[in-house]
Amino acid sequence: MMTPTTPRLLLRVECLLVLAAACLLYARLDYRWSWFAFGFLLPDLFMLGYLVDKKVGAACYNLVHTYATPLLLAGLYSR
Repeated sequence: MMTPTTPRLLLRVECLLVLAAACLLYARLDYRWSWFAFGFLLPDLFMLGYLVDKKVGAACYNLVHTYATPLLLAGLYSR
């Protein structure tokens, strides 16, 4: 049973809030939602690294499943 202060619950709430903020910001951009879905699912393609082996798969998956990658891309796009 999860208590309100467990890290797992806090991480899930944080991710939910980030997703909600991303959806709200994307809605203001007036782009097609199919692009949002594509961008949302794109990091999961990096799971293909597991076809090589566990170590490569974990490295590829962890590389793109952070907040750093989208923040870096947003910073590059905004210039």
